[in-house]
Amino acid sequence: MTAPAPAWITPATVLRVIDADTLEVAVTRKLRIRMLDCWAPEVHKTDIEGEKELGLLAKAAVERLLEHAGPEVVVRIPTEGDQSLAHVITMGRFLGDVWLGDGRSLAEVLRRRGLAAKTKDGLHQRLQKESQR
Repeated sequence: MTAPAPAWITPATVLRVIDADTLEVAVTRKLRIRMLDCWAPEVHKTDIEGEKELGLLAKAAVERLLEHAGPEVVVRIPTEGDQSLAHVITMGRFLGDVWLGDGRSLAEVLRRRGLAAKTKDGLHQRLQKESQR
């Protein structure tokens, strides 16, 4: 006997029976998404001078974006072939891309506004420049 293929199993509520082999269900899950290609300053404890303040500014910018664009987003969690979800999770967060309701990439918006960098090194370089001001 072989093991079943990896799968995502989640609770669901049946909303309607379409026919005997088709159900309409509601699935609600709370996930933390760590955006790919988006390194923003931290808002929690950090040893880098000025990082927390910049992190709070970036967080407020995302909250304002969501106020205007609405809370509905599209999340893409990339998987290659049959790899398990363990390959797309880091520190309890799913690695993924987030698009606002108007179709803009949230990571790209943050990078264009100077509130995030594409790489961790890019973020650290920016924080060093900010601390030298």
